Amino acid sequence: PPPPAAGLAALYGMLYGLLSAEDYALLMGSLLCFGLLGVFMVLTRRLDWSRVGRGV
Repeated sequence: PPPPAAGLAALYGMLYGLLSAEDYALLMGSLLCFGLLGVFMVLTRRLDWSRVGRGV
């Protein structure tokens, strides 16, 4: 996995690009949220949510 500093730098870069493009900020923000949601869904697709927090 990439080091945390690289991920943080990429996130700040995306946020800077989002804020600097005022005309497309809503579109870019929506696409960014959609992409992040898709990534988290793929990463947690095999997680059994009924067992989370039980310590089993």
